[in-house]
Amino acid sequence: MLAAIPPLAFVLGLAALAARLVRGFGWRPAASAMADFTIVNRTRLDRTRVLYQVRRGNRNILLLAGGSADLVVDRWDADPPGEPR
Repeated sequence: MLAAIPPLAFVLGLAALAARLVRGFGWRPAASAMADFTIVNRTRLDRTRVLYQVRRGNRNILLLAGGSADLVVDRWDADPPGEPR
């Protein structure tokens, strides 16, 4: 059992060194596909159901979550900034 400690320490050391090198070169993982979603509003309807207004880019989505199923209630394009309705 004690014979397994040096190889384990060596492998963990290599992993730490690789992580430090990757960070040192400024590499960052690609942004998640979920990064451009924003929850604008959340309204609890009852104990199990919640109504969410989500924005993705200039598109708004109204979602009903909870209960037996989640569903999209409505979708609409947001007005471009600076333009009246």
